[in-house]
Amino acid sequence: MTINELQIKLSDSLKDYGWYPLLKSFILSDDFQQIIKTLYNQSQANEHFTPVIKDLFNMFKECKYSDLKVIIIDTEPNATVNASTGLAWSTRINTPQTYTLFNTLDPKITPINNLKHWANQGVLLLNSSLTTTINKKHAHLELWKPFTGYLLEMLNTYNSGLIYVFVGEHTKQYHSLISTNNYKFFIPELPDKIRDWNCKFVFDNINKLLFKQYGETISWT
Repeated sequence: MTINELQIKLSDSLKDYGWYPLLKSFILSDDFQQIIKTLYNQSQANEHFTPVIKDLFNMFKECKYSDLKVIIIDTEPNATVNASTGLAWSTRINTPQTYTLFNTLDPKITPINNLKHWANQGVLLLNSSLTTTINKKHAHLELWKPFTGYLLEMLNTYNSGLIYVFVGEHTKQYHSLISTNNYKFFIPELPDKIRDWNCKFVFDNINKLLFKQYGETISWT
């Protein structure tokens, strides 16, 4: 499969989820082609990346555009091989991050790795860098800047009243793309091992806003 054919396939894969009109132009652009070429060249040089291409847009497929209410933006996927699902904070293996997250939200519940149930309720679990080199953090932060910037600018243009959660220092650079007719929260990066992560009651506050707007909330646990 050529890179151009892959671009078309990735773009078409979003048609059933409402994201196609918003993202088609960028996915079929030279800028996105350069991203794919870079990933291919690194892989050929034995610098494999995660998640795999087929999982690249899972966050869009699990969160339909018509359901979108909340965007959680973290830095990058888990760099462990076979861990990333294509959704921020969501992994296939038991990781300290997931345990920390769920124990913070509710210490009584059993930790769950896959956060599809958040996405299915309208939470876009976005990494500002959709990929990273396996076992190497921050490898693709610059690579994905054009895509992330485009996505957030499009969301800001066509949507209002969305809730954005910027996680960690790196993602703060994108907050200026979001206008004041949306809501913004800023929280520290989710730690690897520290259990007393301070999420500043963001999840409770998100639900208060959602209930005010829609009369419903997100079930986080």
